[in-house]
Amino acid sequence: MTNKALGLIETYGYVLALEAADVCLKAADVKIIGLELVGGGFVTLKICGEVSSVKVSVDIGAAAVNRMGRVVSVDVISKTAIGLEKIIYSNEKRERSNKNDLEKIVEKKGINFEDIIISSENCNKLNKFKVVELRKIARQIDDFQMDKKKIKFAKKIELIKAIKNYLKGQEG
Repeated sequence: MTNKALGLIETYGYVLALEAADVCLKAADVKIIGLELVGGGFVTLKICGEVSSVKVSVDIGAAAVNRMGRVVSVDVISKTAIGLEKIIYSNEKRERSNKNDLEKIVEKKGINFEDIIISSENCNKLNKFKVVELRKIARQIDDFQMDKKKIKFAKKIELIKAIKNYLKGQEG
């Protein structure tokens, strides 16, 4: 990644980011290194390549998105600094790390989440899950102590506590 240019296009909406990605790839010889869901509807497209290619791609991609919707911001870093990869790839690595944690949680009985069994013996791993994942787990439990609306607004600690209580009740 170092010595390559980094292009960033932040849009409001996933579809617009996909449009930008499509146009960027067609405009010049660049590589997409990520499409990050920032939050609140904002999505950042990350591309890399030679400086001139990235500049052309970002300009054309941003113009295409502006015709359809809204570009929030655009940036081209001509030569990325050593160590910047930690920031650029941080979201991707975090997602991979969470998946690995999910795959390690396998027991014979409990809650099945994405082909992983979560039981009272391994429920301490719940801390490593994102709130979104904990909400998915809670929603799939039929007799869960929270209703759907409460799950939607529950904080991480509340979800973990409720799931642990459910698992302990399942043992007896």
